[in-house]
Amino acid sequence: MPSLQADAQEMGAWALRDGVLTFTHRGRAFFWRMPAGYRMPHPALLELAEFLLLRKLGEDLAPPATTRPAKGRKIAVAYSGGVDSTAAVRLLHRPLPIHTQVANPSRSHKLENALLALEEVGGIAIVTDSDEIPTLHDRRRGFFGKGAWTVPSVLLADHLNLGYVADGDVLETVYLHSAAGHGTKYNPHDHSALLERFRSAGLEYVMPCAGLTEVSTTEIARGARYAMGCVRGVGGEPCRNCAKCYRKSALGGSPIPINDEQQSRLEKDLIPMLPGLLWARDHHGLSHPILDAIEKDAAWAGGWYPPAIGYVPEPLRRRYLRRLRKLGITPMSNPGAVETWISR
Repeated sequence: MPSLQADAQEMGAWALRDGVLTFTHRGRAFFWRMPAGYRMPHPALLELAEFLLLRKLGEDLAPPATTRPAKGRKIAVAYSGGVDSTAAVRLLHRPLPIHTQVANPSRSHKLENALLALEEVGGIAIVTDSDEIPTLHDRRRGFFGKGAWTVPSVLLADHLNLGYVADGDVLETVYLHSAAGHGTKYNPHDHSALLERFRSAGLEYVMPCAGLTEVSTTEIARGARYAMGCVRGVGGEPCRNCAKCYRKSALGGSPIPINDEQQSRLEKDLIPMLPGLLWARDHHGLSHPILDAIEKDAAWAGGWYPPAIGYVPEPLRRRYLRRLRKLGITPMSNPGAVETWISR
């Protein structure tokens, strides 16, 4: 292994030169611009990052060849600038928000509001073009699979003395994700292998919002000036013309007119993210002929799903549960409503 004092360091497909970490895949080098003083991380962290980047792209990935002892205590949150990751920041104890800032955003993808939200929570941004890796596999740009947004946090674990890496995945994406989309059908997955993969690198993967729907994360994040799900808005304001704006505005108590993107979703057999839409219908006056005709009770969407405590590591649970109580979020009286849910 090259000396950590060297200006240029290499480790397998990874290299570090002048503060820029690169990962070469299929002949192309992808980069992360790291903070001053950054050193090549432990091999187990690089293996975990590679696993998270490629595991949903059809690559045949080997088990970890190295392990790293758990040593850090600090918490990082993969911070998108949205409502759900803002809720994750507020549910955990003094976490550091880390934003994955794409280097080459598409024309419709605006960075301004996410960076304003990041500044508001005191986080840091890591510029990277790693969202383009899927294009080498004939996939659209993006980050795929649980934990994929945590890659910058994983790569910074040594540098920042991290022990926990969290994101803002909500109940609709953890428990209700089917082939029809998020929030459509109860479809739990066993993520124990993923959790063990993090542990082999000396980290714990945390999903503090896994037992909460967007109803609760919206309430928890209330008061954040710039946090929003919309990536098309500018000037600190959402675009108000996409499906996320329609849903998030309704959940916040200010429904807006239907737009084409949301209309097409409402016309599906299984309607994505339906629990929050029905809750907003019943509590905030959201109205649409399709939603008004659906006879489903979504009152459960305002509670916490107790089995999700498995996604909060033991050392964090006491403080986490106390935080839920302080916010007035109580366990669901009927968790079975989640386990029988289908958004038809």
